[in-house]
Amino acid sequence: MSPTFCTRFTGLVAACLLSGCFVFTDGATRLAGDLRSGAADLRSSPQQTLEVEHRPSSLPDGVDGPYRILLLATTDPTRSRALVVEEVEAKPGRRARGWATTYHTNFVSVPKALSIQKGKGEPTILVLRKVGDVIEVESVR
Repeated sequence: MSPTFCTRFTGLVAACLLSGCFVFTDGATRLAGDLRSGAADLRSSPQQTLEVEHRPSSLPDGVDGPYRILLLATTDPTRSRALVVEEVEAKPGRRARGWATTYHTNFVSVPKALSIQKGKGEPTILVLRKVGDVIEVESVR
């Protein structure tokens, strides 16, 4: 390999890592990223509520069919506070998959557990609400 190729490849990898590149995410992390963006938008706005639209992507590492989203309450520190995105149906030859993260807890609070099931390609709307200095996920539809 030429030194020029190695330099360019290393630069590309570094830029990708520093930018939070799409290649290194999964279905749950992408939803948490949408909540992060929505919370930042609402926090800097005079509005009290904001709707965040999330459309799942099958690539990389996501759902390609009907899906379910579960947001567990973040108010009890002794219990899981995860956000879960999971396939409703298994593909031939494998089990249904799911992804989970708690990354969203850095940006939003979930006062009560919320869940929804959607068909392939249908967006999920998450309603965010300001409560003092906190941004809460109020509902999903």
